[in-house]
Amino acid sequence: MIKVLTLIFLFSSAAFASDETPDPFKWYHRIKSDLPDRKIPRRFLYFKKNSGLWQVTPGPKDSLFAALPKEYFEFVKDRFETLAISTKKSAVNKIFDVMPVDALVFLSSKGASVRIKLKNGKVKKLKIKKKGKKVASVSWFIKKLGYDGMILDRKGDFLLVSTLKPQTSYGQALTLRNSHKKIRFSKKSNKGSALIQFIEGKGTISVFEILIKDEKSKSIVPGTKILLGNK
Repeated sequence: MIKVLTLIFLFSSAAFASDETPDPFKWYHRIKSDLPDRKIPRRFLYFKKNSGLWQVTPGPKDSLFAALPKEYFEFVKDRFETLAISTKKSAVNKIFDVMPVDALVFLSSKGASVRIKLKNGKVKKLKIKKKGKKVASVSWFIKKLGYDGMILDRKGDFLLVSTLKPQTSYGQALTLRNSHKKIRFSKKSNKGSALIQFIEGKGTISVFEILIKDEKSKSIVPGTKILLGNK
């Protein structure tokens, strides 16, 4: 699919930044508190299995799924004697009650077991299996999600995008069809819906513009995932 992007280079000049292009960072700071309401998790806690026990492990700081600092977790944990790290429902609910996080990722030799807190208070489960005896890493988990970023907001043909990790260059990207309700995609389910062009931004926050404005582009909503074409 990424190869398809290189074949449509002739569209690269179709979208140019104008005076009306939204500032990506002002836009992001204006809406970031609303992201959980849009079912977009933005703060994660990562755990690794070590000698049979779950321990907090560092995660990306500058990312769509940024990690809550380990120091903050330990600070709060010390004030709750009943706070345990476990995939059990009661333990997961307790962590969500006292920690400002939207998702928990438990990494083991079997893969990743994810818990995502929804707006209605329910917890959604996701499992990603792996082969081998080595404990899964945070970078392995992010790679297995199957996409490079997510659309956080839309203004007409402009899209506010956050990537899973910082980017040095963007170019074009492809939005994934019906992806706003999912957090993970397999290669078989990666079906493109629209071509978009980078306009402005750096790191993990940027503004893209829709290149081909048709019926498919109307389905692009917050939560839609993207594949970058610069790989």
